[in-house]
Amino acid sequence: MVDNQYRIYLPDYDNLEIVLTPLPKTLYFFFLQNPEGVQLKELYKHREELIKIYSRIGNRTDMDTIRKNIYELTDVRSNSLNEKCSRIKEAFLSKLDDSIAHHYYITGSRGENKRIIIDPSLIDFQKIK
Repeated sequence: MVDNQYRIYLPDYDNLEIVLTPLPKTLYFFFLQNPEGVQLKELYKHREELIKIYSRIGNRTDMDTIRKNIYELTDVRSNSLNEKCSRIKEAFLSKLDDSIAHHYYITGSRGENKRIIIDPSLIDFQKIK
């Protein structure tokens, strides 16, 4: 569940909050909204969607900074995307055993779509649309 301040809670686990900074949270929300997944090398095609999400949940109002952060995130030459995926995984693993957490973080084989494998019908994320 995502509340009106874009905080992530897991109702099935005593409303456990998963804390992420704005850029990893942006990436996470993007994948929640795209349950079929996306190849990471194709993420640049979704920059405008990522910018919309980031500008809503981030503390930034400067569009140049927002665009710069999203462009870096989606640049295949940068390590930013891998770092953000790792932060997301760490946030869930710090609160849940991997047998449960792997349903919530971004996964996928090399060269295939990365996705969050939890059933999309179980996610309440109307606030991020």
